[in-house]
Amino acid sequence: MVTVNLVASLIDSRALGRLLDSLPLLPNLTCLYIYFPTFHLDRFFQIITSSSLRRTLNELLVAGGVDMFSSIQQYCAHESPFDNLTKLTLELCGVDGPQLEASLALEPFLQFLAPTLQSLKVTSMTFTLDLSPLFNALSKPGSAVLFSNLMSLSLYLPFNTSFRAFPQSLRHFLRTNNHLQHLQLDMTIPLPYPVDEEPLGAWLAGLVNDDVYFPSLQTLDIYPSNTQTGLSAFLSFIKLTVPTLTSLTVSGLWLNPGMANQVINALTECEGQPKMLKSLTLKLIELSVPFLELVARKLPHLKKLTLSQDQLVGSGQVCHSFNLSTQPN
Repeated sequence: MVTVNLVASLIDSRALGRLLDSLPLLPNLTCLYIYFPTFHLDRFFQIITSSSLRRTLNELLVAGGVDMFSSIQQYCAHESPFDNLTKLTLELCGVDGPQLEASLALEPFLQFLAPTLQSLKVTSMTFTLDLSPLFNALSKPGSAVLFSNLMSLSLYLPFNTSFRAFPQSLRHFLRTNNHLQHLQLDMTIPLPYPVDEEPLGAWLAGLVNDDVYFPSLQTLDIYPSNTQTGLSAFLSFIKLTVPTLTSLTVSGLWLNPGMANQVINALTECEGQPKMLKSLTLKLIELSVPFLELVARKLPHLKKLTLSQDQLVGSGQVCHSFNLSTQPN
């Protein structure tokens, strides 16, 4: 496997042009990481689509402003620019000017990757970019885009701003592509930007109430919001996925003892039988022997347990992590 990392923003235009022209000299190139190629993305695609890279590239990472994708629509007008791309990572920034429809620049690109894509990761830490028009366009009734081979979806973004116009568009996308095996939904707001998380909790409740079912889901990494609505929906969601779930991570939320116990019970309350969960990662306000006894009794097949405990010591805050495993990392 050959991987190339290009940070376009750190290379002057002439040197970057020479580097781009030399890419076809790497016939075994399978992974390409491109950072901030705002004014050069069309050049990348021109070279890729006219060389063997079209066939050999399996993994692509593009980081930069979402508006740069408007320059490559000619390469996606009739067919996919890649024959065998299976893994795509998008690290998106905001753009200047109107934001509402900016994400639609990605639609032709994603639509033509749909038949081959197996893993999609979207990261956005901007508070101005609304991705809901994109997901809405990909999920229109009667013309929804099916990512038939998509096994893994990872979203790391602020929910309130990323799904401002059409908050249910993500739910519709997940309903169309419910054959996922791996799902990461980390849609919190990083401090120091605390906001009302009720919309995220209500969205998760809608996902459960609308019977969006994932029959093949194996790993789940989720932030359920800090609201009672979201936490209740999260417990219901766990019960729906227990028959197939092998790994659960609750990200970004410190669980009190009662909530932690409810999570363990939810992982076992399907037909009264303990399931085959192998890995569990939780953050706890309080770690106790009774909790560990509950885990041991309810989840006897567990092979890896990662617990973080948050404590206040004087005026400071200390986090202790415990990693228990029957297998080496």
